[in-house]
Amino acid sequence: MSTRPNLRIGHVAIFVRDLDKMRAFYTDILGFTVTDEGPHPVASIQMIFMSSNPEEHHEFVLLEGRPENENYSPAQQLSFYLENLDELRTLRDRLVAEGIEIDRYACHGNALSFYF
Repeated sequence: MSTRPNLRIGHVAIFVRDLDKMRAFYTDILGFTVTDEGPHPVASIQMIFMSSNPEEHHEFVLLEGRPENENYSPAQQLSFYLENLDELRTLRDRLVAEGIEIDRYACHGNALSFYF
């Protein structure tokens, strides 16, 4: 009898067009910390490692090099946990103040969310 491993997501990597702009968004607006950065070990591109958890080296990685002619997002969605409804409202207000449009709101039964 095989046992299913207890898997959890370690991190997500996303190719972006403007590495500096995305760095500013995730650090200045969302409050993530840059934990490491530098050149990719094989490709000639730069990487930025980020985390919101001081016990994790990184939860996601931004990589430069998303082609300008791609008209789709390289990630369908990236979700974040917040402690309570007040934090959700505070984040929404901050995003709106920065000119970021909220596309929609949703109740998933066990969670409330908004998409931007």
